[in-house]
Amino acid sequence: MDKIILKGLEFHGKHGCFPEEKKYSQQFKVDGELFLDLENAMNSDDLNNTVNYGEVFELVRNQVENKSYNLIEKLSAEIIKDIFNYSPLIKEVQIKLIKPTPPVEGKYEYFAVEMRRKREWLKLI
Repeated sequence: MDKIILKGLEFHGKHGCFPEEKKYSQQFKVDGELFLDLENAMNSDDLNNTVNYGEVFELVRNQVENKSYNLIEKLSAEIIKDIFNYSPLIKEVQIKLIKPTPPVEGKYEYFAVEMRRKREWLKLI
């Protein structure tokens, strides 16, 4: 299976369980992999036979910047749902959602959630 890779997408959003996380925007980073067959795109050189990653970027931006969830697990799942709903060509999605500056005392690089789902997952939720 081929894939389109999204790496280091950066946004600001209001996600978290604490009141200050809902009030003040925080940085979020997203890495993703979209698994699909790129044979038709390769042969045709036509954007209609693949996924427009600029449009996927906007789907992710909308979830991070315009919605608010308590958990990054929920945010990750909503991003995956939007990506599947965007294109039937996408068979599987992997998302790594990074929260570099959560309100946690201590030294760390970041906290993150990584999810990988196949299209069939949509039927189960």
